[in-house]
Amino acid sequence: MFISSQAHTLAALKAWCHWLAKLHTASLKNPSFESQCRELTSRVTLAAVTVIKDGADAPASSSSSDLAHSAVHFLVTLTGTVRPPSIWKLKEFTDLYASNLRLRLPQEDHRLLVRSLANVLLLHWPGLSEQRWDERQKHLAKFLRDVTKDFRDLRAVQGFEHNREVQKMGT
Repeated sequence: MFISSQAHTLAALKAWCHWLAKLHTASLKNPSFESQCRELTSRVTLAAVTVIKDGADAPASSSSSDLAHSAVHFLVTLTGTVRPPSIWKLKEFTDLYASNLRLRLPQEDHRLLVRSLANVLLLHWPGLSEQRWDERQKHLAKFLRDVTKDFRDLRAVQGFEHNREVQKMGT
């Protein structure tokens, strides 16, 4: 019951991201909001990342898995709506780039996690002139290499194009 309530809370926070995006915009104009905005962003990101990592090894039918599902949906909304550059500085978030392939998430949750990680590298940071595109491009290239490694390695499998059993193992 408690985990279900947490999952519903994370789902409800998705709508709150639009308010956080407005606070982020306000913090660019009025520095007195900056620490409040950074603190809120850091806390909700840390909470979502912790839930995702904790739910990664949970059975797909468990409530922990439902909570992780809500957390990845929230993270996609946060990185797509608010697009806070401060998220780039959070160790817990940047650790997801390295651990995302080791996390045993359901396929849809993994896809959403990859999308949230890509959002940070691809989407414009609102209100900032310095976008760090060169640095972000290098991280994106490595991220894409890591995410597509298994797919690219299929070229080395003997007879892959003719062997249905091997092809099924690749999915």
